[in-house]
Amino acid sequence: MSSPELPPYDIVPQRRKRNPLVLVGAVATGGVLLGGLVAFKNGKSALAQQFMRARVIVQGITVAIMVGSGGYLAVEAAQHRADFARNQQE
Repeated sequence: MSSPELPPYDIVPQRRKRNPLVLVGAVATGGVLLGGLVAFKNGKSALAQQFMRARVIVQGITVAIMVGSGGYLAVEAAQHRADFARNQQE
């Protein structure tokens, strides 16, 4: 017995609600990248280099959040499917 599938347009808002930190991390990464590009354009290469180092750190944190929350949501979904199957048998 398979679980009902959500249409794609229902999945995106649901995932955004469950994991808002990824969106925050993506915006932060973009902001730091933009700051680095502006600093580079203005000829401040040392500041641009600091921005790029910060971008790598922020991007790494964002990826770690994605991996961690993906694992958590996978475990949560497996428990939900097991509960659903158990309720169907009763």
